[in-house]
Amino acid sequence: MPVDTKSPEIKTERIEGIPFYFLSRAIADQIKKKQETIALIEVRQGTGRFFTITVKSSENSMLRRRIAER
Repeated sequence: MPVDTKSPEIKTERIEGIPFYFLSRAIADQIKKKQETIALIEVRQGTGRFFTITVKSSENSMLRRRIAER
């Protein structure tokens, strides 16, 4: 019996050129914006004191958290 497994849809948003002094605020804004759907936040240093934030979000991560809370 074949099982239809659908891979979760993962959305990726990349924000580039964030200065060091603004890094924590940019991460906080993304957390407020995406809330429970966040699967991964990655911060990488670019040139000098500028950083790139990559936020991966998925509705499945939100469902897993809700089920675990029960």
